[in-house]
Amino acid sequence: VAANATILNFVNILRTKLPSATFPLAFVPTGDGQSTSEIIPQLTALGIELLSIDTIMGGNNFRALHTGQAWGYLRVFPKNQDDLNPTDIVVFEELPLDLTVVAGVMTKAFQDTNSHVNLKSKERNTPNMILRNAALDNAELAPWLDKPVHLTISKTGWSLEATTAEIIQAKFQERQNKPWRPLVWNASQSLLNYKEMCPGSLSTCLELGSVYGTKAANLGFLKELFLDKTVPRSAPLTYDPVPEGFGVPLQFYKDFMELPANAAIKAAADELIAKEKEGVLTVAQRTAMASALRAAILNGEVPAAKIQAIRNSMALVNPSIVKWKIRSSANAEDIENFDGAGLHDSYSSKTTTADNAAHSCVLELDTEPDAEGELIKFKVKPKTIACAMKGVYASLWNKRAIEERSFARIDHATVAMGLSILPSYDTESPIIANSVVITRVINSPEIWGYTLSIQKGNNTVTNPSPGSWSEVSVARPYGLDFTTQSISTVRYAKPTAASPVLTTTVLSREQTLLMASLAAKIETAYCKAKAGYYFGSCTAVVTDSDKKKSIDMEMKYLENGQFVIKQVREFGGK
Repeated sequence: VAANATILNFVNILRTKLPSATFPLAFVPTGDGQSTSEIIPQLTALGIELLSIDTIMGGNNFRALHTGQAWGYLRVFPKNQDDLNPTDIVVFEELPLDLTVVAGVMTKAFQDTNSHVNLKSKERNTPNMILRNAALDNAELAPWLDKPVHLTISKTGWSLEATTAEIIQAKFQERQNKPWRPLVWNASQSLLNYKEMCPGSLSTCLELGSVYGTKAANLGFLKELFLDKTVPRSAPLTYDPVPEGFGVPLQFYKDFMELPANAAIKAAADELIAKEKEGVLTVAQRTAMASALRAAILNGEVPAAKIQAIRNSMALVNPSIVKWKIRSSANAEDIENFDGAGLHDSYSSKTTTADNAAHSCVLELDTEPDAEGELIKFKVKPKTIACAMKGVYASLWNKRAIEERSFARIDHATVAMGLSILPSYDTESPIIANSVVITRVINSPEIWGYTLSIQKGNNTVTNPSPGSWSEVSVARPYGLDFTTQSISTVRYAKPTAASPVLTTTVLSREQTLLMASLAAKIETAYCKAKAGYYFGSCTAVVTDSDKKKSIDMEMKYLENGQFVIKQVREFGGK
């Protein structure tokens, strides 16, 4: 690692080799190891400006995030995302919290490489870019407003040209001309604690996704993995980074839908599924039918025995905890070639809150981040276990979830919702940072390492508040055992719309390196446990920039100095 005197020596050598031209020179550190704190006066005397990567990138109007082509109708700054079609190419002023299926995306706001918008674009293989000077009167956009266009995005530029409605429809049908893909899952009535899912066999947990959904099963995988507290290039952990909790099987959802008292709900779902698979619904019709179905689910009946079984499992985890997070664990998320990131909703519940006499529930808009660091679009009222369950069940029929499954040709008749239930993340300590780690360098296949997106406090990386963005760094391992690392910070975080861009990293160098080491331990173990994840020696998976798959994980860092690994899933994009 070059720092201070080494850098100054290099600059002096380079200065003697360059002609005495008037063009400006600057030094750009590519990692926190390249410190210049002791040589700033000498650099200034040599006429060398000190710039950050963030400063350089901030001046660019265009940045390609996922290259490719799209055919569709150009929509600039749409007021209602529910009006959008899969044949629209959309320019957003701010990042949408939930991106519906569209043909291509541009955003005026910065996008994080690990945001749901970018990861979805890569998973769908639809082009995505940043255009900082996007506007209704932008000379490159204005002539094409609401017209059929052909969009091309390359690494170095982008273009729009005229096309026809017939070509747009033909291109869309090319993507949709596939058979519906049924999801096979297994019935069980057992609620299973994460630490009991796969004793002695990590691969067993990965197979339990067909029973509890992948999100819950993967927490069981992590629970078993971290019985061994050793971490590459770090002292052994003195705590368990995996939350306590348990999985509720997919069968509970099916039982809810087939309960005689909920017959009208089942009929509404069947009607929606049939029409969606026929391809006869307009956007407005799909929106209306999905909204009515979700409202019916919120007013459905959950058998008292199911609620008591969940209460019993909560008590076994910790009888003193009142605040619980009830998270989605569908069989149509976190699966191979379809991660379903951000499609479904999670809700907080309290064991001390009672249902009303009608057992009815409502969702209320809540734009403030909750105490656990989640940006909640809606909160469920009353905040009971049953209402939180029904809120999650209803989210299986969010318009965006339906459209995403249809785009991937997943058979809606075979989807089911498991639950991942765990104590609220702030039970032990306040949250200092949220983060997403992708075990490859996004948008740079020639570089090996991990992409780390880290945000200060409660704002999330995956669904950032408008006007904010996260820190982006690349962790570069220099050995197959991941024992030697460096961190290159590409962009500093902007925690809120009102706050300035930070001038330092959210976490310390050692904390960030530990995050990367935790990710390396997870990916190596996942590689060994999951057949087909990597077709080579798992000792090399961490440093292979050409691997076909990677791992997408979300972590939190708490005030008490501990990491919490929130979830882990496969990611197929690059």
